[in-house]
Amino acid sequence: MRKIALIFIVASLFMACNDSKKEDQKEVESTTTTEQEDDLVVLNGEFIYLNEAAVLKGDSFLYAVEQDSMMRVLDKQAKVLKRDKFDMIPVEVKASVKPNPVKGGWEQIIEIKEIIKVSPPTQEGVIKVKAN
Repeated sequence: MRKIALIFIVASLFMACNDSKKEDQKEVESTTTTEQEDDLVVLNGEFIYLNEAAVLKGDSFLYAVEQDSMMRVLDKQAKVLKRDKFDMIPVEVKASVKPNPVKGGWEQIIEIKEIIKVSPPTQEGVIKVKAN
């Protein structure tokens, strides 16, 4: 049941990006990123790679991740920490944000330039049940 719920959540995240309106990138990045001199930003978020789609989700952003050698290194580091294949792993990366050339996906994609930190997933469950 948990896997079905996680699949539903991940699928919802993927679809929600297509429906959301474009926000001013400076406003979005101001809360969760640090701008660097060389047009790279430091992003803190949760990383997941499933079925040939890599995503970095932050508090106020959701980016596709370019599937290159750095993404594969990040995926290998994340796999070691996953409890199951649907765990989203907290990471901190330095990346460049650019328009996504693939239509029908996210408007922007990141290219990871440096992996700063990979942390174990939080102990709290993905689905929180509120007690009455």
